[in-house]
Amino acid sequence: MTDHTLMDQSEIIIAGIINSIEQDTTSSHPQTLFSVLVTETLKGTTHQNEIIVAIPGGLAQNGMYLKIAGAPRFSLHEEVLLFLDSLDDNFYTITQFIPAEAGSQFCAN
Repeated sequence: MTDHTLMDQSEIIIAGIINSIEQDTTSSHPQTLFSVLVTETLKGTTHQNEIIVAIPGGLAQNGMYLKIAGAPRFSLHEEVLLFLDSLDDNFYTITQFIPAEAGSQFCAN
């Protein structure tokens, strides 16, 4: 996928800083929730200074860890440039994962 295609397909493009990281173990599909302090909006509108980016994978209810190939992982206080699609109010997800290898896997925690 070209940069222009990624830009066109994204609802929102922001620069920001990872403010907190939480594991959502309440759903049947584990996900990691990254709170992002928005420092600049390059495309679209977020209406918030801080948004939540939900990335599939993470700690499951049974204690196993689900790793999704190509799903990004971020560190606390990391500066990021994100190409996003909205899920609902204040929740977003990455527009396109970068496939590193096929599939996903559960790992013992």
